[in-house]
Amino acid sequence: MSTSDRVRVIFKYALESLASDKAKAQVEAAFLTFEKQHGSRQEIEDAVIAKRRERYEDEIAEAEAEAGGDAGADCELARLERGVHARAVT
Repeated sequence: MSTSDRVRVIFKYALESLASDKAKAQVEAAFLTFEKQHGSRQEIEDAVIAKRRERYEDEIAEAEAEAGGDAGADCELARLERGVHARAVT
């Protein structure tokens, strides 16, 4: 396992373990910067997609909590997942 792989494991563990939204956002930003510097194109895309997916899921949860619902975040998440699926199939 290379040093870069070990760093990725540490970042992913931190993201799963942190409870504070502020701390999680800081680690996400650092992880994305790391991937941009050391990752392959696919690893960078995976990091960006994971960040977008989490943002859309948070927006959906907030909209549901307000009991109004927001189809915008639902649609964006669906588009993201379709794009991920299309890339995986090709």
